[in-house]
Amino acid sequence: MKKILAMLSYAALALTSCKPEVIKDPQESMRYMADKRNGLVKEATIAGIKMKVKYLPASYLAYNIAKNELTVSAGKRDSLVMRYANSLTFLVNIGPGEGEHFDITRLGVKDYEGFVQRVNDLVFESKEWMKLENAGEIYDASLVKMEDLNSLQPGRDFIVVFDKREWKGEELCFHYKDEIYNVGQNKFIFKTGDINDVPEFKF
Repeated sequence: MKKILAMLSYAALALTSCKPEVIKDPQESMRYMADKRNGLVKEATIAGIKMKVKYLPASYLAYNIAKNELTVSAGKRDSLVMRYANSLTFLVNIGPGEGEHFDITRLGVKDYEGFVQRVNDLVFESKEWMKLENAGEIYDASLVKMEDLNSLQPGRDFIVVFDKREWKGEELCFHYKDEIYNVGQNKFIFKTGDINDVPEFKF
């Protein structure tokens, strides 16, 4: 009986650890990135503020550029992927936690002047709040862009891009140092193996 249970455990482990080398369906690619077991999404909720950090592979970023075109040649696809291959891109969402109802652009804002200052901080100052640490070295983002300023959604997305390097060790630590919502310094640990082993998305 013990031998049978051991064999079943081994089979279950093999099934869960087996990752596809190539993904061709965009929905499957999105599901892979969203599955927390694959290590590409990290979350934390503090004082009603939820922070989510997701790694975005180069092939998926290329697909988002090309998806509105009727046809994309193999050469153009490869060119788009190479455009993003020399950088490391994360999608950061900051919004209300579960059961909370507020717009982060207005949380704690008392008047129009305060709202203007809040938007200014989110658009122009957020680059100072997000860093990447590897082997004791801290790196600034080359680009931080807030998406959908006029969105009706309660949270806001930020595209955060770092120059790609020869990363050392097994971990990359994404730092978010809050300057608005009193949630302090937050660290999100990504395994370099999880990032390197993302299946190629071929579209």
